[in-house]
Amino acid sequence: VAASLAAEGERVLVFDYDAHHGNGTHDIFYADPRVLFVSIHQWPLYPGTGRHDEMGEGAGHGFTMNIPVPPGATGDVYLAAFDTLVAPRAAAFQPTWVIVSAGFDAHRDDPLAAMRLTASSYGAITSLLTEAAATYCQGRLVSVLEGGYHLDGLSESVEAHLLELAVCPRDVPGPRQLARLGGKSLRTLMGKQRVQRLAIGRMLGRIEVAAPQCRNSVAGPCATPSVCIE
Repeated sequence: VAASLAAEGERVLVFDYDAHHGNGTHDIFYADPRVLFVSIHQWPLYPGTGRHDEMGEGAGHGFTMNIPVPPGATGDVYLAAFDTLVAPRAAAFQPTWVIVSAGFDAHRDDPLAAMRLTASSYGAITSLLTEAAATYCQGRLVSVLEGGYHLDGLSESVEAHLLELAVCPRDVPGPRQLARLGGKSLRTLMGKQRVQRLAIGRMLGRIEVAAPQCRNSVAGPCATPSVCIE
């Protein structure tokens, strides 16, 4: 997806939060300035790549950002890394698309890694990504499911991820807008977001039953963010 978009002149931010380093994406775009690849991953862990000093080469130098974090890292570590490292780089890059490599094996119950994220952590990370998509690329965001090997942790984390994708950041007022909103207007806004979350929750219930028989492509209330579910 990223390669096709880049070939059409788009600037693509790929954010990979799978517990394992995204070595395939890293290698494909290592010399490509059209794709800003960010991987935050447990270190050390298979496949053993993704050092912080691997930053790209040639024209692509500076367009690969590896953020290795130690075993036991919590969601707060991920959020701080996004705020201090990723957000400034994204602002300079000005992506026209955001692609999320959505691996959930950094969940605290996952048997293949030693991280301490929760479903709420994934919701908070997703919120930052949808905000970036709304800020730079009119909400254009694609999420692709990757790892996750504890079924309860995976289902809870995917649900939190989808619930955040279902709320359009452009519908959420900033501090100045909040100050100008009357009580009735604010209640209307919050009611709209609750309806969006309820709708995606009901959709998740239907998908849970239908998933073994079919593949689904689901678009949330935002016109452009989309999620591929298998």
